[in-house]
Parts: sequence; C-alpha cells; structure tokens
Amino acid sequence: MSLGFAFIINSTGFPDQPPVKSGAAICDFMAGIHLYAAIMTALYERERTGKGRVVEVSMQDATYCSLASNLGMLHARGEEAPARTGNRHGGLGISPYNVYPTNDGYAVLNAPGDHHFRSILDVMGRADLKEDPRFANRSARVTHFADVDALIEGWTKTLGKDEVARRMLAAKVPCAPVRDLSEVMHDENMHARGSLQWIDHPELGRVVLPHTPLIFEGTPRRPIEPSVPLGASNDAVFGEWLGHSAEELARYKADGVIGLSEEERTVKAEVI
Repeated sequence: MSLGFAFIINSTGFPDQPPVKSGAAICDFMAGIHLYAAIMTALYERERTGKGRVVEVSMQDATYCSLASNLGMLHARGEEAPARTGNRHGGLGISPYNVYPTNDGYAVLNAPGDHHFRSILDVMGRADLKEDPRFANRSARVTHFADVDALIEGWTKTLGKDEVARRMLAAKVPCAPVRDLSEVMHDENMHARGSLQWIDHPELGRVVLPHTPLIFEGTPRRPIEPSVPLGASNDAVFGEWLGHSAEELARYKADGVIGLSEEERTVKAEVI
C-alpha cells in the first residue's frame, strides 16, 4: 500500500464505518501522470532554452488535489464536515450523486445541473415532482438528499443496470452501469477505439491488454505485442543501438556482463 495514500483512505468509505482504501492504485498513477507532465514540460523548456533541469513529483503531492470537493466541504462546514460520504459526492454538493441498486446490480447516476434532474424526473415518469420544493434546485436537493435517493432507488431497482443507463444517457443524464472487470474487458467502445486489444500471448494465450490512453491525431495506435523474454533484445540494444561488435557481445556474455537470452540459455542447456 502506498504511504501517500494514507490521507486519502480517511475520505473513502461510509460515515459510520472504518476508512477503506481505494481498489485502484490511485497514488501510483496520479504521480506517474504528473511526472510525465513535468518531464514533457522540462523537455520543452530545454528545446527552447538549451537548459535542462531536475523535476520531482511525490505521490502525496500529486494526489492531494483529488480531494478538492472534500476540502471545499471542510472549508464550508468546518468540524461538521463528515470525513466520509460513501458513494455520495465527496463535498456533498450535488444530489443526486450516488450508486443506485438495480434488479441485476448497480448504476451510477448524478445530476450536476438542475436540468439534469428535470430530465431524470421525465425519464422516471415523475414530471409531477418538478415543482416540489425539496427538488427545486441543487441546494434543496442536497438538503433533502435522502428523499432524492429514495425516489431514484424506487425506480432503478425495477430495471436492469444497462437499461437504467440506456434510458438516462438517452436523456443526456450522466449515468453508467457498475460493471465488474470481466465486463469492462469486453467493452465494445474501448475495443473500437483500440483502448483495449486482444493479443495472442505465447505463454498466457489470448488475453486483453490496455493500450496507452494518449491519442495523437494522424498517428494510428500501434498493435500491442507481447513482451519478449529477458535478454532477448541484448543483441539489438548493445549491438545495433550501442555499436558493440559480435565479438564484444560474445565476450560480455561469457564474462557475465550481460545475460543470455532465453533462446541462448535453452541451446546452452541442450549442449550441456
């Protein structure tokens, strides 16, 4: 567990339960993303000025900003601000904003704008509640979030998660089914975009792997290739890239300076 994640744990979970770590490696990837930005910025500066510099990113620093909603609530409510809000908005500033049960799982739904909530009422066939003072605007809905959640849950639990999402998205309401990893691995949109790709791995068989989320116009995604065994690229790296001769490479291998490739180890074992 990343130590930089320790302060985030306190904001994760339900108010009446102990803190819970995120299932995803948030700090690791947040730090990596920020480090990439720092490196690219430094390279751009070097290209313009000819001067390089050292860049540094900590996991804790990079992740702190993700608590913006929680910090906003803390500043607004002080000690009355709950440490954890469950699946509701981290700053309790939006309602509805929750995970709602369906007849085959759960769906995530939120209404950042009043027009979104009016659309939700239309989809649910409850346009009669548009003038209800509890739901008139976002502030009122936040005050009565329990009533809002009960209203929506009473509707979502009668349908499947995909149907709930389909109807809400058709009305331009932010909504998505809560899917397990095996479902996401077969996501049609991600496969169509090339974000996920099937490959035939020599050891693992046919598997789904993620591609880089970075897309550059005019540059097609390269097909994902299985990683090669340890030492398989020694000749290319030390020979073709760094210019060492075949004789030098043979000597380095014999002296243990660089390791043998899997193929070379197999041949050596057969000889022995």
